[in-house]
Amino acid sequence: MNVTPSARIDARLDPAPPDTIMMQGAAPTVSWGAILVGAIVAIAFGSMLHALGAAIGASSVDAVDRDSPSGSTFTIAAASWMALSSALGLLLGGIVAARLAATWSRKDALLHGMGVWAVSFVIAIALVGTALSGGTVAAIRGITGAATSVAAAGGAAVVSQVDPSEIAAGLQRRLAAPSDPASASREDLMAEMADLAGRRLADGSWNPDDRARMEQLIAATAGIAPEEARQRLDQAEQAIVARARAVEEQARRAADVAATSGAVLAFWAFATMLLGLGAAVGGAAVGARR
Repeated sequence: MNVTPSARIDARLDPAPPDTIMMQGAAPTVSWGAILVGAIVAIAFGSMLHALGAAIGASSVDAVDRDSPSGSTFTIAAASWMALSSALGLLLGGIVAARLAATWSRKDALLHGMGVWAVSFVIAIALVGTALSGGTVAAIRGITGAATSVAAAGGAAVVSQVDPSEIAAGLQRRLAAPSDPASASREDLMAEMADLAGRRLADGSWNPDDRARMEQLIAATAGIAPEEARQRLDQAEQAIVARARAVEEQARRAADVAATSGAVLAFWAFATMLLGLGAAVGGAAVGARR
């Protein structure tokens, strides 16, 4: 069959269809420029929506009439808006990256969308600092601090704040204290009682000798019988133990709240990133050439 020269020229100038190119096994290409531009577009558009959400949230606060959303409502709304804003920004960034990559391969377009998602989060965390990084670190620090407070409650905190000169003075008073409390002055009795009380807090329990001496000091100071002094000491110790337990329970509750907040923040961050990944890939699928 004879082919005219014009037909040969048209055949050379006519590009092969996309299906033919894919059948030839062309290697997938990555356009880092398209990914970077898409990431910048995603961050810029998301930041704009974040600013809009901040403006709406601030306008909803009415301190004069006390007509403001509750703290839980405000937190949920803010977190939801941040997740939605990030997803919309990544959706637009995926579309832009897929169009700029100029690829006919749907797989390549989806990979460009994943690249936009990854680069966007890396840039946001590195340059701007997001609620994910700052909130997680704060939560971890809060959990660690609360746990440390629970572990150090009691004698360790008291011992760490004792002045060596006070220890020497207390030892001197104990060595110079008369065996019979009745022959000591009231000031000496009060000072020795303070020393014994400090030892009780530091050790966590009474030494039998210290307890017996404290009962004698209470009886001599208050002018009461030893049995009544023993009852007063028992009541005081019960109050101290109840107070210590209340402080420990409060510290444990604070640690539990910090742990719960950290868990919620981590789940929210995971959901936000997963939603953003889906949006970026979906945007790349929309922006891919057909």
